[in-house]
Amino acid sequence: MKILFPDFLLWLLSIVSLIFYFSYKVELSLIYGIVFLEFVSLIRIGWVLYRMVVRRKQNVSFYVISILSLLMNGINGICLFFIFLLALGFTGSH
Repeated sequence: MKILFPDFLLWLLSIVSLIFYFSYKVELSLIYGIVFLEFVSLIRIGWVLYRMVVRRKQNVSFYVISILSLLMNGINGICLFFIFLLALGFTGSH
């Protein structure tokens, strides 16, 4: 279950960035934060894939939790990408 804690933290930070997008004026710092979260999400996907391939375990629950983690990070990455596109459109820096 420790493997899902960073994923929930990334989801929480993504929700906070979405709230900032709708409640505050969109600035470059918000775009930098979204890009940073996107990179962290991609690194997390790579790390989970590494753990699944290199550190094989015999129990099924490890693979179920790893696949759940990959799904969470993939959906999080897609959502962050669309928030990034929205924020980029409102700053006029495209």
